[in-house]
Amino acid sequence: MSRLKVQKLRFWLFCILILVIFVLFYLAIIPFGSVLYVYKPWNNGSFWEKLSPDSRLDKLVEGSQRIIGNPVYINLRTSRPFDIANIKIKYRFSDKVKISNRIIEIGSLVDSNLWRYDLKPIHNGVLNKLKNKWNVLEDHGVMLFSRNAELLNLEDFFQNMPNLSEIALYNYKHDFDFKIKNHRPLESIKTIKNSLKGDYSFYFYVGEKENIFFDFLFTDLNQSKGIDPVVIYLYFKDQVIAYQKLDDDGVDNDSGIIKTDRSLKFDLALMPGGVYKIEVRAQEDIISKKILTKHNKLSFINKIWIVEGGLEEGIQVFTDSKSISFNTVNPGSLQVFKLNDEEFAIKKTYKQYSMSATNDVSRIFLKKGDIILAGDGVFSFSKKALMNPNLRKVNVNFKINHNVNYVLADYSIPKFLDGWYESSAKFDLRRSYRENGKYNFLISIPGLKADDDIEDWVEIKEIEVELSGKSIYDWFREKINSI
Repeated sequence: MSRLKVQKLRFWLFCILILVIFVLFYLAIIPFGSVLYVYKPWNNGSFWEKLSPDSRLDKLVEGSQRIIGNPVYINLRTSRPFDIANIKIKYRFSDKVKISNRIIEIGSLVDSNLWRYDLKPIHNGVLNKLKNKWNVLEDHGVMLFSRNAELLNLEDFFQNMPNLSEIALYNYKHDFDFKIKNHRPLESIKTIKNSLKGDYSFYFYVGEKENIFFDFLFTDLNQSKGIDPVVIYLYFKDQVIAYQKLDDDGVDNDSGIIKTDRSLKFDLALMPGGVYKIEVRAQEDIISKKILTKHNKLSFINKIWIVEGGLEEGIQVFTDSKSISFNTVNPGSLQVFKLNDEEFAIKKTYKQYSMSATNDVSRIFLKKGDIILAGDGVFSFSKKALMNPNLRKVNVNFKINHNVNYVLADYSIPKFLDGWYESSAKFDLRRSYRENGKYNFLISIPGLKADDDIEDWVEIKEIEVELSGKSIYDWFREKINSI
């Protein structure tokens, strides 16, 4: 080979090397601040990890992935953090199952300790059906469905509010005041003796200029490695107004050594009246042994893990949930329990059992503890204490013939083209959890079960994520302004 040809070859190899370096550098820093990643089940590329777990997925069908169980997860690996994610999903349903109440939501992981997701709507079969039957007003991204009256705008609706019992909500935060007539606080402290495991949250009611009092007693089981702090947040009108923190007890191994019980207190005087919320953030090593309070209306939200009961003969729980699930991880907790007058059996560990209730308030009676109860409403350990400040929700158990005449929803009707639905959701990734360069997303399809022998599935054709964040120009400008 002549010297000239060698020089040309070196030149082109050098150009290719520079091009490769430039491409890798571009992919690493995304200099203009935006990038598009597309997931196709048959070829997810290097940025996406496949949907999981496999037990909730069927085989690939013509390049699409069928989901047969709820929920499923997917991770997206990025070279740098971003601020916003716009996610678009193409999907369809099994034609052998009624989909009028099928709901799909997608979530971004925001808390890895408590496995908490920020959920956004993708598909709501109830609302899709209502759009063809009721009057619909769309105003500033909010949909208002009305059974009878045709409304001109949201302002008219809010100025002439119907009774709250006539309103249902979906993905809509409201500030309607919840009031309890003739409310009287307790004259003495009561003790909730039912021990709870891990994290939980509850609503409680405070009369005008009433004091807030709680005393929580915690035990650290030290059965898992790592530190186990406890943080309690107190909310009023969705704003944190106080918090308390309990550091780890000093045992960060799985020795099972139990040290002295410790407590956290809230004692606040002359508070505004209304509904408050307490959120206890704790690992599964933490047991709330007792809760002392002066509040007679107190209801746990959506889920509680009951370790022990306050009654010698068993554990009594009341709920307004229409869909209730039970499960346990403890073989010693397998049992037959009662929901109202009906008996149900928990025969296997790690298996979730679900059932429906028609009562306005249902009574659950458990013979043993270490049971996780979950539902679409609230739970309480006495019927008198039960209260739910939330309006009725348009979920998989919602019936159009309920005594509801209006629905407020932050929702967009999906597009339907060539047999496929297409819908999108937007996330603020600055609130999302990112570890090892990955964002974690969840696809939630309530009521979809892998082990119910029903040919029911949701088929995913494509997931498209458009990410946006700071550009190189934005980064330099911030640095210069900070000097």
